[in-house]
Amino acid sequence: MDAALFDLPEALPRALDLSDDALRARADAVAATLLRRQCRAAWPPDNPGAPSTLAPPDDLMQTAAGAAQQRIATAPDAVAEALFGRKRLVLPELDALRVRSDTERDEAALRRPVNVHATPEAVRRWLHAMWRVRAPLERWRKVSLYAGALSVATHTEVTQLEPSPHGRWAALPLTIAEGALVMPPSGCVTLCRMSTGPLAEQRWCGLLLDEWTEVIPNDRELTGVAFHYDDPGAEAPQVVLVAVPPVAGQRWTREVLFDVLDDTFERAQVRAGDASLLGPLSRVLPALCLGANSANQTASTLFTGLQADPAPPRTEGST
Repeated sequence: MDAALFDLPEALPRALDLSDDALRARADAVAATLLRRQCRAAWPPDNPGAPSTLAPPDDLMQTAAGAAQQRIATAPDAVAEALFGRKRLVLPELDALRVRSDTERDEAALRRPVNVHATPEAVRRWLHAMWRVRAPLERWRKVSLYAGALSVATHTEVTQLEPSPHGRWAALPLTIAEGALVMPPSGCVTLCRMSTGPLAEQRWCGLLLDEWTEVIPNDRELTGVAFHYDDPGAEAPQVVLVAVPPVAGQRWTREVLFDVLDDTFERAQVRAGDASLLGPLSRVLPALCLGANSANQTASTLFTGLQADPAPPRTEGST
């Protein structure tokens, strides 16, 4: 039965043929296949140092196991392909990252990442914001949700490579010191290890989910240069405001005209609101500000006919 784990489905007996002779013949065939794979894993086909296949199977299997163990260090992919009969994804083991402590300041220590002590809540909020725009993180989110449904806790460790000491996760909101924003040093690299089990401290292996580069804008930038020049006497207007009387058939009055201008200025400020003014609602940007008037007294935007199909009726007992 264990041989089936090495991509040998023929190791599983058939329900229609469970006689002693059939089981013995199947076991002999599976053992011969495993021996051939073990030999291919231990010695390349053109290796003249391979022992003769006429040796006793038990001795040959033991010798091949030792040779394959030594060959794993130089050709892990070839050994895995030989053992499983086809190419498989092999994850090499890596040394666990040695995190730099706060007291280490030597040149060698500065090349190691520092633990930024990110809280689980901060990591969760960061992932919640990033999986919307990063497809690989969306797939990890599904894995973590399935793991949580099965009561499997996920572990996360956030470290950071810093060209100069900073000690704060670059994904967190910037702090203010002496009236200026404290920016992380240019070239910071954040490493986020995520696992459904305890993170290894010595040797570990894993998959690279995603990587990207972000630019943090400076607090202040020189955006232009002002200089004097002759303004042409006739030029096209940049903005045209077309106003109509709110009540059909009535003439303009000074008060009504001022009300229209005040309403226009208020709407211009609403539409020019940025993320700092919207707060949590900034996650829905970019958005559109559309007019709506149920009395049909002005132009409105209607979404009639664009509504999705109604949800199926809920059955009793469903959630």
